[in-house]
Amino acid sequence: EPPLFLGASVFFALRDAVVAARKSNGISEPLVDFPSPCTAEVLRLACEDSLAKISKVEPKIFQNQNGEELTEKPWALRP
Repeated sequence: EPPLFLGASVFFALRDAVVAARKSNGISEPLVDFPSPCTAEVLRLACEDSLAKISKVEPKIFQNQNGEELTEKPWALRP
């Protein structure tokens, strides 16, 4: 079906653009996970440019009342 493959071509074009952006930002690690749908958030975080680096939210590690170590993951950003 032509429409199906046309939609797939957009996904792969976006993936290639992210790989090129990562390379221009000096990141040599391969792109491991590129989920679909590709939202603007996913694309920005996958590029790992300067804006994505300064806006990255790290998980918080804390202890509960029983002394167990817990991790609070950010709810708005994907890892």
